[in-house]
Amino acid sequence: MEKTYPVYTLKNECIYLYEFSKEESLYQAVEEFAYVTYNHVRPHSSNEYQTPWATRYAKNIFSKISIT
Repeated sequence: MEKTYPVYTLKNECIYLYEFSKEESLYQAVEEFAYVTYNHVRPHSSNEYQTPWATRYAKNIFSKISIT
């Protein structure tokens, strides 16, 4: 279920709520949902209930710190 959950969320929270007159508007809405709403706002259990963005940011910060 974990792999299909983002698709279910995308359909219910983005695609089914609006009518898109052009394919370009649909693509823009999906991109905005994926990169703004889903990755920056929603916590995920696989990331210890942090957002994917926060997890990625923490990994980048810790990888730059050198312990000598």
